[in-house]
Amino acid sequence: MRIAVEGCCHGELDAIYGAVIETQKRTGEKVDLLICCGDFQSLRSPLDFHGYAAPRKYHALRTFHKYYSGAATAPCLTLFIGGNHEASNFLQEIPYGGWVAPNIYYLGFAGAVRFRGRRIAGLSGIYDERHYKSGHFEKPPYIPNTLRSVYHARALDAFRLGLLRRSKVDVFLSHDWPAGISMFGDYEELLRRKPYFREEVFNGTLGSPPSRFLLQTLKPDYWFAAHLHVKFAALVAHGGDDPNPNPNPNPNPNPNPEPIPSEEPEPGPEAEASKPGQFTRFLALDKCLRRRDFLQVLTVPDGEGYAAGDGDAAAELCFDFEWLAALRKTWHLETAAQRRTEPPSDAEAFLPTVDEIAAARADVAAVLGVGAGEDAEVAIPLNFERTGPTQPEFEQLRAAGQLALMTPELFPNPQTDLLLKALSLPHVLTVPAEAPAAGAGAEGDAGDAGADDDDEIDLGGGGGGGGGGGDGDADENEIEL
Repeated sequence: MRIAVEGCCHGELDAIYGAVIETQKRTGEKVDLLICCGDFQSLRSPLDFHGYAAPRKYHALRTFHKYYSGAATAPCLTLFIGGNHEASNFLQEIPYGGWVAPNIYYLGFAGAVRFRGRRIAGLSGIYDERHYKSGHFEKPPYIPNTLRSVYHARALDAFRLGLLRRSKVDVFLSHDWPAGISMFGDYEELLRRKPYFREEVFNGTLGSPPSRFLLQTLKPDYWFAAHLHVKFAALVAHGGDDPNPNPNPNPNPNPNPEPIPSEEPEPGPEAEASKPGQFTRFLALDKCLRRRDFLQVLTVPDGEGYAAGDGDAAAELCFDFEWLAALRKTWHLETAAQRRTEPPSDAEAFLPTVDEIAAARADVAAVLGVGAGEDAEVAIPLNFERTGPTQPEFEQLRAAGQLALMTPELFPNPQTDLLLKALSLPHVLTVPAEAPAAGAGAEGDAGDAGADDDDEIDLGGGGGGGGGGGDGDADENEIEL
C-alpha cells in the first residue's frame, strides 16, 4: 500500500490533498492512506476558536470546515493524531478515536487501529511534565491555563500504549519527537537549520521521554512525527549492532546527550520477542507551506494474509482488539481529576490476555451485529455524525443574533457512546447522549482547574518538555501560518 505522511497540517487540508493528488498524477500510483502528525486544526466553525490555543491573530478557519459540512470530501482515507494547535473541544468528544468527517479519522488521545493487515498506533499532544501524571481534567469553557494543558500528553495514555506487546506495532505516530532521537540522524544538519535546538539536543531534553519509552518498548518499523517544523530522518537499532557509527557524537566535553540504548527492555512473559538487528525508521516532516518538506509518500507492504478488496479504503480501517482490551483493563484508572497519580509500576499485570482480547472482539462484534471469528478483523463503523454547527449554520446563527445564547460546551458524540457501550464502560471524560442518573456523573472535580498556579502552568510558554520551544504563544517557529 502507498502511504502519504504529512507533518503539521494547520488546517490546510485543501493544499495537502492537492499535493497528494498531484503526487498520484505524477507517479501513476494511488495513495491508500494519508497520515497527519498533529496540529490538524479540525475547526468546524468560529465557535471552535474557544478551544484553539493560538494568538487571536492566527484565528483563521482554514479549510477543514468544508469536509465537516460535506461541502468537500477527503479524496483518500486520512488518519491523524492531535498536536498542540487543535480544536480541543471537538477532539475531547472522541478521546478514544472517531471520525471527524467522512473519510477522516482521529486516533484519540492515544490509540491503535489496523489497516490492510498493518497496525498503526499513536499518542496525541506534546509532553509537559507538569500535567503528565494528571487526569484529563480540562473541559469547555476553557481558561488560559486549561486551553494549553488540554493538549499535554498523559501518563495513563502512554502506559496503555506500552501494553501493546502481543503483536507488532508497524507504524507509530506522535506530534513531538522521542527524546534522544536527534542523535540517530544528521544532527549537524538539524542544528544548521535550527541552531536554537543546540542546548536541548546535547543535554537530552529535545523531545518527549514517554515517546522515547514507547520507541524502546514497541520498536515499530516506522515512527512519524512533526512539531519542530523541519524534516529530519533517523535510524534506530533495537538490539544487535548499533547502525549509528557515533551514537554520542558531541565533540565537546560530555554534555550527556543519552542516546537511545540498544539493550532490550524487559518484555514480559506474553510479549513478542524483538529480533536482534530490528530497526525503527524515524521521519519528522515540516508544516504545510510552499517549498517546505511537509509530505512524503512511501510504500509499505500489506500485512500477511491481507487480501485487497474493491471497496472504500475507509471500510478497511479496523479495530485493534488488543488496544480495546488494554483500554478496558485499565478503565478503573481513568480519571477527570487534576490530581497527579502514578501509573502502575507492574505493567505485566495489565497485559491483555488472549481471552480478554477475544472478549473485546466478541463484544464489539455483537453490538455492531457482525460476525467475528478468531483473529477476524472488524471494520470501524462509518458512523460519523455532526455534533457542533457547520460554518453555514454558524452564519445563520449570527444573522439571527443567536450566537450570544450559545456557551462553549462539550457535546455528546454517538461514536463514543457506541464504543463505551460495546465495552460495557461508563463515561468518565465524555458526555453521554442520555444524561446519567443524579449523582452518577463523571469522576473528578474541575473546580481546581482554574487555579492561577504559576508552578502548574507556564503561560509564558517556556519549558515543560516537548522540545523545540514548548507550546507558548510567542514562538514564531511554532506558528508560521
